[in-house]
Amino acid sequence: MLLMVELLTLIATLAIILIGIAILLQITSVEDLPSLMGRTVAVLVLMILALCILKYLWICVMVPWLSAAFESLKTLIEWLLVRIVGLIALSLVVRLVLRRFERYLTLRRDPQTGDGYDNNDSKDAKD
Repeated sequence: MLLMVELLTLIATLAIILIGIAILLQITSVEDLPSLMGRTVAVLVLMILALCILKYLWICVMVPWLSAAFESLKTLIEWLLVRIVGLIALSLVVRLVLRRFERYLTLRRDPQTGDGYDNNDSKDAKD
């Protein structure tokens, strides 16, 4: 209880200092001070109320939801990692196969005519 009293005293002292600075710097006038105090108190009450509501929301709703979401995210990342490793292995195998059969898969063309070069291993005869 003693700590709460000290905290409230510090907050009140800080508020008085800030109001004094605002008056000295002519940010607000003495006539506007009561409406400023009323708005400040209303904002503080709404902040405390919002924190109480959000604390209940955070503990009862968000924590179980986030733990379930992180569990599914963990599973998703594991499957994504497995798929990436699989795609890397598949691309290496495809690269080896293409290098092995490179001479059968050439797409070279004659730059002047645009016709493909004859492949000596081809069984099709050109007319």
